[in-house]
Amino acid sequence: MNINYIANLLGNHKDIEFTKKIIDSVSASIWYRDLEEGALWVSSENAKLYGYTQADFESNSELWKDFVFSEDMDIVQNHIKTLLSGKSSDIEYRIIRSDGAMRWIQENTHITKNDQGKVILITGIVFDITDRKMTTIHLAESEERYRHLIELSPHAIFVHQEERFVYANPEALKMLGVNHENELLGKRIQEIMVPEDIDRLQVRLKRLLRGETLPFYEYKLKRLDDRVIDVDCNSVRIPFNGKPAVMVVGKDITEKRKLYNQLKDNKQRYKSLIEFNANSVYSLDVNGYFTDCNHILEQMSGYSTEEILKMHILDAVNPEDKEQVKKRFELAKKGTP
Repeated sequence: MNINYIANLLGNHKDIEFTKKIIDSVSASIWYRDLEEGALWVSSENAKLYGYTQADFESNSELWKDFVFSEDMDIVQNHIKTLLSGKSSDIEYRIIRSDGAMRWIQENTHITKNDQGKVILITGIVFDITDRKMTTIHLAESEERYRHLIELSPHAIFVHQEERFVYANPEALKMLGVNHENELLGKRIQEIMVPEDIDRLQVRLKRLLRGETLPFYEYKLKRLDDRVIDVDCNSVRIPFNGKPAVMVVGKDITEKRKLYNQLKDNKQRYKSLIEFNANSVYSLDVNGYFTDCNHILEQMSGYSTEEILKMHILDAVNPEDKEQVKKRFELAKKGTP
């Protein structure tokens, strides 16, 4: 029901009581205040919304002060001042019903002036917007929690849209050696990539924007100081400001990659020492089973590497030497040469 139509109906209809009955019959939540007569009227639906009766409002024109939420009192009082000054005003505020329930109210108003420009009638239509408001509040709270999780994440998180950075959390700025987000936002993502990874990036972006789910992938990225780092990351398509975008979650694994490469090199050197040694070389686990051997041991024992790796040390020695070998093995486990 349109507030202007209601205001004209109340202001111009000759039989005001008949108009009130019409409003009550359609369960419209409406009130009006006649400033010339000093009268306040609320519809039965409006009174019910606040948890009172029409008689309660008729007997106490200041009843609204009892149910308006204390923290919203200034909002309502300023609303009234605005209306009395001749300006329109629509507001949202909270009330505490007579049964103790809290509700959110939206109030749209219309003012009627006489020929001299003086406000003589104020009409209001009231809506219970609690469900809508609480949904909005819960959504805002959820977004706030999500924002905090992103901001406090130990992983670098950034968003790029149309291949340009539009967001980066503190850890992402730190990882890329950026002091302030303005140094990164707006840059093309290719600017932090090493040339050999750009083509692979383009392929993955196309797949992501088609809705595919991709596994983690390692990239080499250039920090602001031009130092190249290894980053293990994954990406997912998200909406950002109403448009498709890509959110990237990554972790600097430069040190981890360096240690892995060192371990790989050490393992290769160890393998070379065993394989090219002129003597038989082998390793055992703590239970005495072979874990590695070189080809010299193959030649000496007559067994293949596959066969040796299934054997216990005592299976490979002469029966008369087993006791001595067993003692030496126990000493070796204790660290005694």
